[in-house]
Amino acid sequence: ACTLAKLVLNHPENEHKLNQQSGFSHLPILKLFGSGDQEIRLLAGYALSVFIFNNPYKLEAIKSHGKIHLADFGDLLSSQDETIQAHAAFQLIILSKLITGARDVEVSIHGIKLLVQLCSSPQESTKILCTEFLSCLARCREGIPTAAIMA
Repeated sequence: ACTLAKLVLNHPENEHKLNQQSGFSHLPILKLFGSGDQEIRLLAGYALSVFIFNNPYKLEAIKSHGKIHLADFGDLLSSQDETIQAHAAFQLIILSKLITGARDVEVSIHGIKLLVQLCSSPQESTKILCTEFLSCLARCREGIPTAAIMA
């Protein structure tokens, strides 16, 4: 799913071929959020995030298949591994309109606050990852720079 997501990112012709010829559905990826395996949920979130990144039409298509429970991110966001926390926070922001259990704005703010907090990590790799995520979000979503400053 991650590979397919990357193949269609910013390539509408590839996305059209995927939708027309393969019978591909996002539903199995959404169902992976019910897994008890943290890595599976993290990869499912990554795949969905890439599919809908900067693509409101794809977001609506995926939303029609189902939603993700905020609780499915709980252990990812509180992981001892800061890389997992950062990826989960980024996914929380991208997937906020697919998440139930809180308003999408609250979900996004929570993700932004966590990314900003992780920028203070003693681990350089965490700082780099979080600043990359915030930079990426700032380029494509209004209000992210302001929210990051206020966090």
